[in-house]
Amino acid sequence: MFVRVLNKLFDLKDKIVSGYSSSAEAVLAIERGEVDGRCGWSYSSIMITKPEWVNDKKLHILAALSLERSPALPDIPSVMEFATTDRQSRS
Repeated sequence: MFVRVLNKLFDLKDKIVSGYSSSAEAVLAIERGEVDGRCGWSYSSIMITKPEWVNDKKLHILAALSLERSPALPDIPSVMEFATTDRQSRS
């Protein structure tokens, strides 16, 4: 759902790969190189599931799906920082 909204709102071209039956399978797909990442994976879940990806800088968080930057991730922009039109700001 998040990828579809972001693609439409910001005219992105991210490809959706579906069919993984669980979050664990999606993580395995990333490890196997079947997909390049996930959208909408909460930071707390990442830190429970794969903290080494964050600690070893194997994971690149592109943006937070939030209205403003998170104090836990001060260097990660909020998706709202990419809004350049009224439509994007209000959605």
